[in-house]
Amino acid sequence: MDVRARVGRLLGGRRRERKLTAADLVVVGGTWHGLLMDNPNIGRAPGLTWCFDFELEPVELDGEPTPLGVSTDFVTLPGSRWWAMAGQTAEGSCFGEPIEASVQFDDGYRFDSVRLEVVGQRGTALVVTSTARGDIDGLGLDEVAVRGGLEFGGVLVRLSDPPATAPEALARLAAFTDTEGLAAVADHGGYRVDPSSDPAARPA
Repeated sequence: MDVRARVGRLLGGRRRERKLTAADLVVVGGTWHGLLMDNPNIGRAPGLTWCFDFELEPVELDGEPTPLGVSTDFVTLPGSRWWAMAGQTAEGSCFGEPIEASVQFDDGYRFDSVRLEVVGQRGTALVVTSTARGDIDGLGLDEVAVRGGLEFGGVLVRLSDPPATAPEALARLAAFTDTEGLAAVADHGGYRVDPSSDPAARPA
């Protein structure tokens, strides 16, 4: 990267020397996970949402390959079960209410509306489509549409009143979704709930 480009990035925040195009949106992988959380500071009661993160091929920016990603986060899917997600859909018309659709390309770029669909599932891997519109931060794309295979990253339990034990973490999660075939392990001050290593414990 030349000095002018480096200084421009440091001082200008969102300075970019090329615009993204639809042809750049090539999904190469990604993950999906659940998030059980609350926020007493804003009166948010405990709730379960799902996050879908698409990894795209890097794009050259200022002469360097730059990571590119698309996220559709805080998706509410009533009645969802980790082992039967196919057919689930969700839509949002305003960023953060509650779904957050964004593109990560040297910075975060928000989009107002989004439609997400889980079009297939094999084991814990999903095939997901996400289409976002309403470029809030000036990325330069009218629509961001991606489709790709995502691997399961478990369910994160992040509560202001954290469970003291793994069984308690599972019990707290069970108030929101089926926990059959899942096991909890301590993780960064909370718990992560993953499919059990025992195949016999998993749903048929």
